[in-house]
Amino acid sequence: MEVNWNNRIFKRNICSLTADCMLLNGRSDLNPIKVVNYSEGGIGLISNKLLKIGSQQVIVVNGKCNEDNFHECLSIRMVSVAEVIWVQKIFGNKSTAFNTGVKYSFIP
Repeated sequence: MEVNWNNRIFKRNICSLTADCMLLNGRSDLNPIKVVNYSEGGIGLISNKLLKIGSQQVIVVNGKCNEDNFHECLSIRMVSVAEVIWVQKIFGNKSTAFNTGVKYSFIP
């Protein structure tokens, strides 16, 4: 799926945080991910597993706030449920990875 970056509703903020995600129904293992940006409406992440478009994911951001990421920790939703909106395979890596955009559905 080609992503149209001009259709953004919310300003994206760059970050570098680790997180875990799993299907909302809980029938899958935790999938470690990297959160690369966030906004009021959702997050951008990198996953080694392909997340199905339209699936609902529980996302839990890991780690503690420190001086380097204090602003990020205050601004990002640390626990959320989000719908996968788009997925784009990352080429050129030795292992398979997927750039993924999710939109917040609700916060548990």
